[in-house]
Amino acid sequence: MTALNGDLERPKMLREKFKSDKLMFSGLKQFLDGVPTTYTAYLVDPYSDRPDTQGDTLIPIDRVKEWALDADNEGFRIRFHACGDGAVRLGLDIFEEAQKANGVRDSRHTIEHIEVIHPEDIDRFSELGIIASMQPEHMAAAEKFKDNDYLVRLGKKREHLTWPIRTLQDRGARMAFGTDFPVVGLEPMTEIYRAVTRVHNDGNPAGGWNPNEKITLAEALRNYTLGSAYGGFCENELGTLEKGKLADVIVLDRNLFDVPVEEIRETKVKLTVMDGKVVFEDEGKGKPN
Repeated sequence: MTALNGDLERPKMLREKFKSDKLMFSGLKQFLDGVPTTYTAYLVDPYSDRPDTQGDTLIPIDRVKEWALDADNEGFRIRFHACGDGAVRLGLDIFEEAQKANGVRDSRHTIEHIEVIHPEDIDRFSELGIIASMQPEHMAAAEKFKDNDYLVRLGKKREHLTWPIRTLQDRGARMAFGTDFPVVGLEPMTEIYRAVTRVHNDGNPAGGWNPNEKITLAEALRNYTLGSAYGGFCENELGTLEKGKLADVIVLDRNLFDVPVEEIRETKVKLTVMDGKVVFEDEGKGKPN
């Protein structure tokens, strides 16, 4: 991706240059806000521990809206970084306005992170066809769960809709998981573990942070495979194991559905196949189950 900044000539060049089955230009991205821990996430209502501010957008709203509508009109896919519920709402507002101005199409526009959402905006993801791209490991990246500045910033009223994975999924949003590397480590198994348990590495808090937002292992795997493939317009080639799709396969050293959930993080790849060709094989002892 490249920046959504009003310049569409470079994106047009990249779209034409990178369109192979291995490397494709995916679209444009821009940051609507920062993060809650530094009061830079844009919130609908003021911060609980600093009622004098609700954060702000990183770019004037009218400017980023103009950039997005122009890019949408040229057929580009757009991703917005939005951590605060105000930024999430702004991103949805812009995408809705783009549909009104340019018509509805299969855009695969995406909002990244969604660390907290306002209840009134939950259904808008499915209504507008916007992808919710989330990274479960960010829950651990927000330092510790107990007495954490993050919850102090947002307060109890917003806590139940922090990292609202289950809520968005159940309300029909298209989900896609990723790592957000290098902000957090490039370890999908850790992300899957976090989505399923919602606990820190030390096992706290007991039962998981916001346990109602836990999802199942099968759902986490689906969001990490088919969900991400759909986000890149590749669901007909990737994301599931079925006839006619590319043979992109990994073999693990254990069956994730048969082991204690704590072992998910310890899982290693034994074999990697890409386009039907073995590109990695663990030569160590032991055979894949």
